[in-house]
Amino acid sequence: KNADEFGWGSKTAHLNEERKKLLDKWVTGKRVLDIGCGTGIYVDYLAKKGFDAVGVDFVKEFIDFAKKHRKGKFLVSDAYKLPFKDKSFDTVIMFDVLEHIEEELKVINEINRITKTRLIVIVPHKINNNLFTLGLIYRHYIDKTHFRYYSYKELNDLLFNSNFKKIYCE
Repeated sequence: KNADEFGWGSKTAHLNEERKKLLDKWVTGKRVLDIGCGTGIYVDYLAKKGFDAVGVDFVKEFIDFAKKHRKGKFLVSDAYKLPFKDKSFDTVIMFDVLEHIEEELKVINEINRITKTRLIVIVPHKINNNLFTLGLIYRHYIDKTHFRYYSYKELNDLLFNSNFKKIYCE
């Protein structure tokens, strides 16, 4: 239900132009992993651009859909223990996933283990609580499966504690 309501299900997922530009600018190397790939739209986009793109998600239905309808490689996997060798990806992307993970540091450390070069992560930003009261929030912020939202400092500290070097944050 959440997948379709919030725009990442098989019926509602679409390529976001800003995210495509982000990928075009920051993806480096040949091998790319999308953690929490959902129905695989960004894996498909990257595979069509010539990358060796792999997507993982713990929802089997998403992976089954992606295998049938998208280009790239897909497998069911948990982000806490990814089935890949150390430093096996040049770039890892994780869009709107980290806020759903209870033990975020464990996952960030796992990503650090498997990536050689780069992590591109998108998370919801902390917002002023008055916006909730006034009803002036994006639907994404009412998703009850979120454990947290991030301030710039919190995300920066999380990545720094896992030995990632920030190169860009917006």
